Amino acid sequence: MRARPAAALLGVLLLVPVASPAQDIKGQKPVLILDGAFQFTPRSWGSYIVHNKTADEYYAFTMAVLNDETRKGRTGTWLEIDVDTGKERVVTRMLAEKTPSGPGELMAGAVWIEGMKPFSIPEKYLSGDEKEVGQFNVARGKSRVEPRTFTHDGRQVRGYYAEFTDDKGGVTRALVSAEVAPMGVVWVDAPDTEMFLSDWGSGAETRVKGRPMSMWLWVMDLVARGLSGDEVVIPERKLAAPVIAGVWEERDGPCAGSQWTVDAAGAAGRGARSAARCAGSAGEEVVRTAVWKTPRVVAGDLDGTGRKGVATIMFASDTQAVLAGKDPAGTPAAFSVLRKR
Repeated sequence: MRARPAAALLGVLLLVPVASPAQDIKGQKPVLILDGAFQFTPRSWGSYIVHNKTADEYYAFTMAVLNDETRKGRTGTWLEIDVDTGKERVVTRMLAEKTPSGPGELMAGAVWIEGMKPFSIPEKYLSGDEKEVGQFNVARGKSRVEPRTFTHDGRQVRGYYAEFTDDKGGVTRALVSAEVAPMGVVWVDAPDTEMFLSDWGSGAETRVKGRPMSMWLWVMDLVARGLSGDEVVIPERKLAAPVIAGVWEERDGPCAGSQWTVDAAGAAGRGARSAARCAGSAGEEVVRTAVWKTPRVVAGDLDGTGRKGVATIMFASDTQAVLAGKDPAGTPAAFSVLRKR
């Protein structure tokens, strides 16, 4: 396993004598919240694959609601955000105010970087200009709402399609459902971010490993290790590529029941079956000029009688993937879970 020099989290790790310039921890990501969609359902969790369009990077993201706690006469809810970039995994735990739009002011927080000890976050870094965690971007200005009933991984879900317009004229398109707690999001296509639901459920437990220590003690521990000659590093993870070669069944939408064949070289196509035509198509659908964005994400041109445009297949595990398609104009046109047969 390779390792990189410790990051300058909250601007204090510059004290640590490391060989290379400090850099931000990539697990601290802004979180897109849809106004009115978030639900503080205890022990609920939802996992997503997120695409940062600006950097063209993908990462796994899980939001969980844990328990309520009262501090200094104020009651908040503990939330956890687990971000796995493939190289770093960071879990951020926050005691947040409940508001109609979603998580509000933060009252307490902790961070755990996989491979290191967890630490608590001083209050000064929870709000104002020095805020370093809980960067929630709320999409407001709902301009269009259409009721929808759809399936996700074969489960029937009731919700609605919505469009939001920001103050710069950017359009955020989303499929939303109150049945998908806590975030209420099935998929989102925003000007700079895309989110795709891979799974959701109940029974969430904290993912922070160990009791958080004071951040200042955590920093001084790193400083002491650096001064003693130890290499102070954030362990770099390397996720194994999923075992994807085989036949995958599309679970949702007009193409539900049809099958995709995927090989390890990156070519992906749909085998035509008389019992499972896609939207009445008599021909085969293929993702042409497929390019692997990461070992878990492949994208290419979707070419078929029933659907055309661009498709991205994101493998959440060896047995589950998400297929997202856009029409030639770039508008979301397909979303489905794939299951390996």
